[in-house]
Amino acid sequence: MEEVEPMTPLKERLFETLRLKLKSYDFELNLKRHRFNRRRDGVTDVFLLACLDAPPGYRVVPDVGVRLERVENIFHQTSGFKKKEDQLNTMTWGLPVSYLLGGPTAECEFLLQEPAQVEGVAEQIFAVFREWALPFYERWGSLKAIDKAVNENPEERVLFRSLAWFRCSTGLITARLTGRPDYDRLLQIYTDIMKKDNKGFYYKWFAALVESLDKVPAGSGLTG
Repeated sequence: MEEVEPMTPLKERLFETLRLKLKSYDFELNLKRHRFNRRRDGVTDVFLLACLDAPPGYRVVPDVGVRLERVENIFHQTSGFKKKEDQLNTMTWGLPVSYLLGGPTAECEFLLQEPAQVEGVAEQIFAVFREWALPFYERWGSLKAIDKAVNENPEERVLFRSLAWFRCSTGLITARLTGRPDYDRLLQIYTDIMKKDNKGFYYKWFAALVESLDKVPAGSGLTG
C-alpha cells in the first residue's frame, strides 16, 4: 500500500505551482497523496511526485500511472486492502518516469532545497509531464492496451507490474474483461506463479480473485 508522505511548506509551494500549470490539462491536485489526477471515461491518469529527503529539502521524483476503474474495482473486491482510501489510490499500470528514459532514478529527479528554486523546478517537472507523461496516458489508457502488454507473454515479468500478485491479478482481470479465448491457459499459468511466489504468501487473495471472476461476464469490459 502506498505510504503518504508528510507535507511541508516547501512541498506545498511546489505542488501549488504545478497545480496552476497542470489545470489546463484537466488535472486536479490531491495534495495529501502528492499526486495529480485526471478522470476520463473510466480511466484515471496519475502524475505523482515522490519527495525524497535531501536536507534541507528534497529530491523530487516523478511517477506516471493509469488507473482503470473497472479493473481496480474488481481487484479490490478480494484484495484485502481494508481502507477505502487505499483502494481508491492504487494504479493499474505505472512506474517512475526514469524507467521510460531507460535509466536509474537519478536520471529524472529534481533537487529542491529552498523556496527560490520552486518556480524553476516546477517548470522542469512540467516539461517532463508534457514530454513523457502525456504520451504515456495516450498509450496505456485503455483496457486493450494493458491486456495485450500483460497477457501476450504471461510468464515474463512486466516492468509496470513488478509484484507478481499485482501482475497476475491485472493479467487475469483484463483477460476476463476482454474475453480472451486463452483465459483458462492464463489462469493456469498465473495460478502456478502465485503458488510459488513468496512461498505462496499472496495466493489466498489471488484464489479469492479467481473465484470472484466467475461472476464477471467474459468480454464485458469491451461492451460497457
